[in-house]
Amino acid sequence: MHHSFPHCSERFCRRRHVEGLVAYDLKPSPQIRNVFTNVQPFHLSPVEKPVYYPATAGSGMVTAILCGGAAIVQQGSLELLHDPVAEKLLQSAIPARLAYTWMDGTPRVVPVWFHWTGEQFVIGSPARAPKLQALAADPRVALTIDDYTGWPYSVLMVRGTAEIEMLDDVVPEYALSAERYFGAEQGPAWVSTLRGKPMARIPITPIWVGILDFETRFPSALTA
Repeated sequence: MHHSFPHCSERFCRRRHVEGLVAYDLKPSPQIRNVFTNVQPFHLSPVEKPVYYPATAGSGMVTAILCGGAAIVQQGSLELLHDPVAEKLLQSAIPARLAYTWMDGTPRVVPVWFHWTGEQFVIGSPARAPKLQALAADPRVALTIDDYTGWPYSVLMVRGTAEIEMLDDVVPEYALSAERYFGAEQGPAWVSTLRGKPMARIPITPIWVGILDFETRFPSALTA
């Protein structure tokens, strides 16, 4: 008996490259080992013919495959930002963890408030924050938003490019994030203490997106 799942890892599909496209022949694969006691092994649903999808530009990732008759968004695709797991985390009051490279080449990670515009993550920062110098030198960043309050965990992982824009007042998106994190009363009250002070606006444009939900998407090390 075969089961359809809303997400399937490409490692469980037979793959070949044809003239710049990725061909997936979704014949049943061997059972995926039971990585958690409450997760049952399953097979991918078969289809009669290979299905072709162009790889996402610049990412080397395939946008989608066909599994059980449905298009499956793959890890790395920006389309995952519209996944219910991602949408819930993007609307949550969970701080993001921003990773970047310091001037000496060593890694840094800091918790930050963020506002999701639908296209970019926007962070507000004090104008003299040390990270601004590092981001100007190397704009490559990564961030995660993760919820470990209950099982199954959910994680949104993003890689992207940061820009810096200096403003003379509070970053508008920072004010929106303050209300989301602090509430309708405390958020504006906090922002009022920052009015008239310079702030850096840091928009981050995603170039790679991944999700872990520990139901259908697991860390690659657990499904190898």
